[in-house]
Amino acid sequence: MKLDPEIVKARLASVERTLAAAGNEALVVFATGSTLGPSSRTHGTMRYLCDWDSHHVPSVLVARFGEPPVILVPNVFMRLAAREHHWIADVRLVKVADFAREAAALLGRRRSIALVGRNEMPAPVWEALAESVPGAAWHDATGMLDALRVVKDAAQIAVHEHAAAICDDLFAVLAREIRTPRPVFQTQAEIERAARAAGCEFIMTWLTVAPAADYCRFFKEECARVPERGDQVFLGIYLIYEGHWGHAIRGGTIGPPAPAHRRVYGVAREMLDAMLEKLRPGKDLNRLHDAAEAVLAQHFPGDDAERIFRFRHGHSLGLSYEDPIASAPFPQLYDATPAPRAPLAVRPGMLFEFHPNLFVPGLAGAAVGDMVLATDAGPRILTRYSLGLAEL
Repeated sequence: MKLDPEIVKARLASVERTLAAAGNEALVVFATGSTLGPSSRTHGTMRYLCDWDSHHVPSVLVARFGEPPVILVPNVFMRLAAREHHWIADVRLVKVADFAREAAALLGRRRSIALVGRNEMPAPVWEALAESVPGAAWHDATGMLDALRVVKDAAQIAVHEHAAAICDDLFAVLAREIRTPRPVFQTQAEIERAARAAGCEFIMTWLTVAPAADYCRFFKEECARVPERGDQVFLGIYLIYEGHWGHAIRGGTIGPPAPAHRRVYGVAREMLDAMLEKLRPGKDLNRLHDAAEAVLAQHFPGDDAERIFRFRHGHSLGLSYEDPIASAPFPQLYDATPAPRAPLAVRPGMLFEFHPNLFVPGLAGAAVGDMVLATDAGPRILTRYSLGLAEL
């Protein structure tokens, strides 16, 4: 399932018209590839504009308004693949150190240039670019493009639905593979292998297995435990399918859950339900975080809440793991200096990952995660794997 190239061409043409109307003569985008997963803020912009993925190397898009776009990439195999599989005909092999020289040659006498990706561009590349186009006025177009990505169209939603279905399939893999006695990281490997086989260009998981789940465990050295009866099991999935993110969390226990497991999981479910109730067109997105926090405070008041480890209860999802603008109302709870939360209205077509969570030392942990689409009729959940404390 790929986006029709005509959809992407129309997007780029529309962006070019908007930027030209603001006085720009060209657009330059520096982006990293999908290999960086949630760490990239530029990959999503590149996918939105031209559906290009440079995977493990950076690339540059040069769009001279009224002329065919050009992509610069420093990998010969990437260039060969582009000739066969990508709609942009002019993909050039250029070393990263020569990005600026090649971009300047393409820009010619243009001096009013929109720019995206300065925040991830290596300093030597930016310095060389600024020197190679003397007298240029560089205009940051990030905010304009971010605004275009807040609401997803029908074609985007269809690909996200497929990504959600892959997440559902991977939870089924967990239920099957967790029964094999071996270190947890080997079960992770089986889950991630299945994601690759399903066509994902990026997959990352955390898999926490412990008598009382304590935090999200990603890495081999922290996932060496062999599961035992009575353990809690929580799986978090991060994947990219055709540029579109899929993300979900499910949990269970090996054998019957203990009363503490049920108690803490019940709080997480109640938090999720409170967030879903607030997802209505026109309502302030900030109220979703507040609703989850209110539920938590009811069950763990005062000092009890201070000892609980938590991460953010959700974020926007799209061509980036934390899609811009609509992720801001969900503060990262361990951030000492969170950004201010400005009011932001829910709009149909916004896509989110809701994953309320709490990890109570010495008691239990819980996290539940669903891909949720805002619609005129209220929330529509894209992930369908049974949401409950499964007995594995």
